[in-house]
Amino acid sequence: MVPKVLIILFGSLVMERFGSYKVILISFYIKVITGILMFSLGRSHTWCLVIFFLMDRSLPYCAFSFFKMPLSDIIDDDAARFKRKSPLSSMMFGTNALFTKPAQSVAPMLVVSILNRHGYQSAISHGHMEDNSELLDAIFLLVCAVPTVLGVCQLLAWLQYTLRSSHLETPKSMEV
Repeated sequence: MVPKVLIILFGSLVMERFGSYKVILISFYIKVITGILMFSLGRSHTWCLVIFFLMDRSLPYCAFSFFKMPLSDIIDDDAARFKRKSPLSSMMFGTNALFTKPAQSVAPMLVVSILNRHGYQSAISHGHMEDNSELLDAIFLLVCAVPTVLGVCQLLAWLQYTLRSSHLETPKSMEV
């Protein structure tokens, strides 16, 4: 709820000033930095962990509510870079769906499988999760490492495009 309110209140002002490319780029940097910071603090700092969860959940939601704008710039950049007569917008949206939809389905199963290797199933059935430090370390590692590694991958992929100041330009092409 809070991210939606922030988008409504400040979204157009931030986009007009910085552009969607920079907003998303900054969100990747924040994701990586907070993940490294949380990992270095350790799992004993619960309030920092709560703030990390809140930022990790709300920041991408706020930044990627504007994802279609830079995606159209990426399509224009691709058409200009490879001298295409018509842009590949359908392929870009299809590729985006190809990776995001299966990842949303497979990720929970993969996490439970990893946690079961560290005693998750027995800890749940016996109700002694606090006693299993190996399991708690595995949970903490997943919570910090996954967003950080994904943030680094996203950052490296995002830096491949030069969409700087594209929010000030008129569209280069329009697909009918």
